Amino acid sequence: MAMLIKKAYNLAGLKVSLVTGGSDATIRLEFEVTESHNPYTIRSWEVEASQFGLPPRFDPDKVLYQGYQFRLPQQIQQELREELNKLDHPGTIWLHLVKPYGYLGIVPWEELLIEAVPHPILRLPDVWCDPPTEIPSTLDVALCASEPVADTPFNVEQNLIGITEHLLKVPRSHVRVDIFTDLRYAGRLESYWAGQGELNTRVFVHDPASAASYAIPRKSLEIRSVPEIESPWLLWMREALQGRSVDLVHFQGHGYFSGTKGALGFAESPMLNQDASWCRFVGSDELNLFLRQVGAWSVAIDSPIGNYSEMGLRAVADDLAQRRPGPTLHHESRLDRTDLFELNQAFLFLFNRELIHPAITRSIALCCQPFRVAGYKQQALELEGIRTLESESLAFRATALGDPSSEENVPAWIAATQRYVEQKQFEVNQVRKTTAARRLARTSAQTAGVERGLDEIKQAIALMAQKSRVKL
Repeated sequence: MAMLIKKAYNLAGLKVSLVTGGSDATIRLEFEVTESHNPYTIRSWEVEASQFGLPPRFDPDKVLYQGYQFRLPQQIQQELREELNKLDHPGTIWLHLVKPYGYLGIVPWEELLIEAVPHPILRLPDVWCDPPTEIPSTLDVALCASEPVADTPFNVEQNLIGITEHLLKVPRSHVRVDIFTDLRYAGRLESYWAGQGELNTRVFVHDPASAASYAIPRKSLEIRSVPEIESPWLLWMREALQGRSVDLVHFQGHGYFSGTKGALGFAESPMLNQDASWCRFVGSDELNLFLRQVGAWSVAIDSPIGNYSEMGLRAVADDLAQRRPGPTLHHESRLDRTDLFELNQAFLFLFNRELIHPAITRSIALCCQPFRVAGYKQQALELEGIRTLESESLAFRATALGDPSSEENVPAWIAATQRYVEQKQFEVNQVRKTTAARRLARTSAQTAGVERGLDEIKQAIALMAQKSRVKL
């Protein structure tokens, strides 16, 4: 799908592949430009994985805190900078990680390339999607941070205040931030925002006591795949939203890395934070379930200073980015200014009512669709047999959701349905891509049937929303 997106939008970018088979894996980098829907390579480089700092498998002791230190040879950086200067490309450079790319998704490419690429860098998703259902005049955010006693303390209170202040500056007429954090910080945050005159108007600090009934997860080092939400933190957040959807869920906390998987670390529950040996881990499977159920079309994974495993959180962000249609943002606080300037720039880019260009940053890894960037225009709605939901999505919003100037919240049941349809359309497109390569007529007929079913779901939801007089 990434290749399809490059063709549709005529992107310039850096294509990164992991070449295996020899005694040592090789990382291949290609500076690629697409013109008239045809990509071509201007220059390429190869570097041995060991020279880059990428081992065949990670040592569990070396993935802690800042983790492995990756190195891009100075000669490659210089030559890449020269090619960019010759091209005189004024816009965004798109990072395309070619699957299967192993551990390359958790490499901090934005930091490594900051000197060589004097341009904004965005990561190219492997998901084709259209703009999500949202109210352009509003921004609803669920902000969550947990500081388990099992790991190094970080400045939860000030971090949550700083993040919230930047969100409130987003140029939308109505912004609401719902804050979820440990019991020890909830009262302080309530007092702070009451003093600012924002409590229960634009900022809502939720009482951890309302999570007292949820079961405490057992202690485990395993990052499990789960069929339904089990974390008391996610259950608390979902119920506290009371049927409201959110545009963004922003998590900040410690990371954990095991084998090939990453996870977020939480205290035992919002009410209990006593286990000094291990926190409770939530992997990307469970996070993805939660994001879909609350209708979130974007997610931020925020790594605090002193994070137990920066690589663990980068792994979570990379996995979510490749599985979800919407934007996925990873923020490395250690690389940002103390006033979180780069995070603020990312918020202004993602949630601006008008399309703008992203900023040049080293602390932000953002995976999103080109239609979010000013200056890009999709040249084709259908390429290589891949169907988009552009026309249907617009009709769905117009018919089901009414007045776009409304400042009401989209009910979670509508937003969650939209996320479900987007996810299933992505899965259909993946199947169709394989089917086209293998010429499987039976599978093509099956995918066509699934698409008809998705159309019926959208029509049914539009009718129900219209009867309920839901406005967007």
